[in-house]
Amino acid sequence: MAPKSLKCLFNIGSFLAITPCYEQKVTFLRKVYSVLLMIFITICVGVSNGYRQFYRGSMYLRVVTSILMEIVLLLFSCYTTMAVVFFKREQWQRLMKNLKIIIKALGDDRAISRAASAAIFAVIFTLVLEIFSYSVWSQIFGFGRYFWDFSVYYLEFYMLLYYNIFLCFILSLLLSYYKQLRRALLQDLFLPLKDSGATALIIMCDLILMEVEKILDLFCDLQRDYVKNPLQRRLLDDINLMILQNIPKFSGARFFDISRSTILHSLETVTTFIIISIQFRTSMINQ
Repeated sequence: MAPKSLKCLFNIGSFLAITPCYEQKVTFLRKVYSVLLMIFITICVGVSNGYRQFYRGSMYLRVVTSILMEIVLLLFSCYTTMAVVFFKREQWQRLMKNLKIIIKALGDDRAISRAASAAIFAVIFTLVLEIFSYSVWSQIFGFGRYFWDFSVYYLEFYMLLYYNIFLCFILSLLLSYYKQLRRALLQDLFLPLKDSGATALIIMCDLILMEVEKILDLFCDLQRDYVKNPLQRRLLDDINLMILQNIPKFSGARFFDISRSTILHSLETVTTFIIISIQFRTSMINQ
């Protein structure tokens, strides 16, 4: 049975319409709720842009950046709500099925509950920060104006933050599973082979891939140094091939692979953007 904290984490995502419930399947009412929420967010974005004003003297780059950010958040909100019930429904169901298998295989409800509780704490802490930020800026610009201008932005941004926290939680479970798998292989393969004379998932994603690499290295070491029996060698070859064919792959919508180098590429992009912004600002001042 899944811990209550795990179900609570999924219920929060289900309320935001960006994750399914842990036990319930997608129902007709859930589809209607997701569609209505998408329509509500889209209308609010339109109303917000209608009330918002870009004053004279503002940098064009700043205006373009703000518009692009709004487009990205709107696309994210609409796509994630629709993906759960329409576009990626089968993939979500497959993920939920595999997730339940992983939780059952881990067999440590306390550890899973602690991880889910930490994710819930992060979600609540993020909500508190957003409320604090909203209250401060609404006092500066006036509640009425700020409400119409940026309320939907806070909702979309919170959905994005929750989604990131949720993905980190899923990756932490995958990482724990692969670590347990490697320990099990050491216990179940290394010791029997020794007695018979033949022995041996951006940061989260990379750690998972590193665990898979350690498993492959383990098989290579066993095959090279300990296994002399042809049958055992053939068995290890089959297992090694099965692992190679089922290595987890993480990508950003299949546009790029996610690894440690992704962090460097992101920093490079941000640095380039900052330099261009400074140069653009300097040229505007000189004019």
